[in-house]
Amino acid sequence: MKPVLSFEAGTLALSGVSRDALPDKLLRLFRYDDRTRNFRGRGCDYAPIVIAFQESGIEIDDRARAFAPIEDLSLAVELVPRPHQTTAFNAWRSGLYRGVAALPTGSGKTVVCRMLKEQGGKIIDADKITRKLQEPGQTVYNEIKAAFGTDVIAPDGTIDRKKLGAIVFTDRRQRGILNGIVHTRVSQELKERIKKYREQGDVPFAVLDVPIPVEEGFFDTADCIWAVVANDDLRIARLMGRMGISEEEAALRISAQMTNREYEAIADVTILNEAGTEELKKLVLFELKRFLAG
Repeated sequence: MKPVLSFEAGTLALSGVSRDALPDKLLRLFRYDDRTRNFRGRGCDYAPIVIAFQESGIEIDDRARAFAPIEDLSLAVELVPRPHQTTAFNAWRSGLYRGVAALPTGSGKTVVCRMLKEQGGKIIDADKITRKLQEPGQTVYNEIKAAFGTDVIAPDGTIDRKKLGAIVFTDRRQRGILNGIVHTRVSQELKERIKKYREQGDVPFAVLDVPIPVEEGFFDTADCIWAVVANDDLRIARLMGRMGISEEEAALRISAQMTNREYEAIADVTILNEAGTEELKKLVLFELKRFLAG
């Protein structure tokens, strides 16, 4: 009888096989569950597990792959990604569709997420969650109004994001107050959505679209972090072109975020996106080879 691999409540369950029959490469991907008396692995390790079985010459009854096919995920408007966006996507795909690409403002994070969506991923957009939490009547809305006053409330009763941005992008203390109000609840919502997708059982992977990495709700859900960085002048130029804002406004937004060094400090892999496509490709291939060898 073949070992049976199935998907149960967000984990991969392996039954019908003893520990002695599994090579080390598979034992590293599973843990024995005394409660159910079978092995369990992470859902995100499905591809490495299947490959490890194939390489070990062990045939399995793979019931985990009985997920619902995703039909049409084509974009309504054709988008041509920039070279650094394509590089980030290809690196993620070559890493067996696992990991997080962390791209600072001006690097093309949103387009990369759209590319991942085309591959069947669920995009969890932290900015959209934030907007929802800031709607009138929500707890976050009330706390922002209490902290920053009615000056940040628009005539229609909603939060004036432009006025609020003008305050927090120029004052670190005020920015800390806003982050303290928003981040915890956004992180909670991120985890709830990830839990929901795991319970559904038909979502191949999820992508966290976050403007800044937050340890609670971000690091503890990421298998690998790739940071694509560029110098501030280049990022400012990209931001001005994309948002139609002044150089001063673009610089303020970038200065309010983490520096390249801070991104590099939290990343598993850093890709400098300032040279031409060929040079960028060399960097990616080098880092990818090192990642796969590890």
